[in-house]
Amino acid sequence: MPVSATRTANGVTVSFTKPLQTLSGASAIGFELCGATCRFAEARVHGNSVELTGDGQPVAKVRYAWADYPVVNLYDADLLPVPVFELPVN
Repeated sequence: MPVSATRTANGVTVSFTKPLQTLSGASAIGFELCGATCRFAEARVHGNSVELTGDGQPVAKVRYAWADYPVVNLYDADLLPVPVFELPVN
């Protein structure tokens, strides 16, 4: 489960309760950074966190799998998919 989204120098780090892994790719897909508009973000998994690379625009929240039929590849250590979520960025 996602716990928090924290602003970093290059983007946002989302922390989770368990270690994560991607299947069928090196990057996690399905993340969006939202400010005035929402845009997809490059995401890299590091243990129990995901680092999202920002584009210099203000960010107020992070969304994951925010679509009717999302294509995603992020799973926890038990191979359960990460649920759809939206978090404010602190």
